[in-house]
Amino acid sequence: CKILLDVRGRVRWVYERGTSMLSPELNEVTLQGVIVDITEQKNSLESINSRDKFLAGVADAVKELIVNPV
Repeated sequence: CKILLDVRGRVRWVYERGTSMLSPELNEVTLQGVIVDITEQKNSLESINSRDKFLAGVADAVKELIVNPV
């Protein structure tokens, strides 16, 4: 994964896969591949991880209250 900035200055996450090929007769290198914008998936994963951390904290607090009532 790589991070890029689009023309508006927004962060975009991309996945890229490709290869280079040397053409001896033309003495040049060509690149062939694909770049996929995975920003939405990356943002969704960050939201899920944040929610999971929050819920783990709530669960720990509830366990603490059950074991050591106020």
